[in-house]
Amino acid sequence: MQWAARANEAYRQLRDPLLRAQYLCEQAGVDLQTESNTSMDTAFLMQQMQWREMLDDARADTGNEHAFDELRAALSQAEASFVATLTNLIDDAGNFQEAAAKTREWMFVRRISQELSQATTAP
Repeated sequence: MQWAARANEAYRQLRDPLLRAQYLCEQAGVDLQTESNTSMDTAFLMQQMQWREMLDDARADTGNEHAFDELRAALSQAEASFVATLTNLIDDAGNFQEAAAKTREWMFVRRISQELSQATTAP
C-alpha cells in the first residue's frame, strides 16, 4: 500500500508542470527558498499587481463574467509562457538558479489562478 501511495504522489508531482519544475530544481541542489526569498523581477511584480487589481475589480462587479474571463486568459497565457521558459532553462540551458526564480514567480501566478477559481465558484 505504501508503494502505491508513493507512486501516486510521484505521478501527481511529475504530471503538473509547476510541481515538476520545483522537483527538478530541488534534485539539482537548488533550494527554492519559497518561504524566505520573495525577491522578484520588477516587471513581474508590476504585472502581479495588475492581475490582483483585475481580480479585485472582477470580484466587485460579480455580474461581469467578461472581467473574470479576461483575467483567466491572461493567467493562462502567463502559465504557458512559464512552461516554455522553464523548458528552456531546465532542459536546454541547465540553468537551475534562474529556473528556481521563475518557478517562484509561477507559484504566485498559480496562487492568483486559485483565487480566481474560488471567486468564480463562490456563491
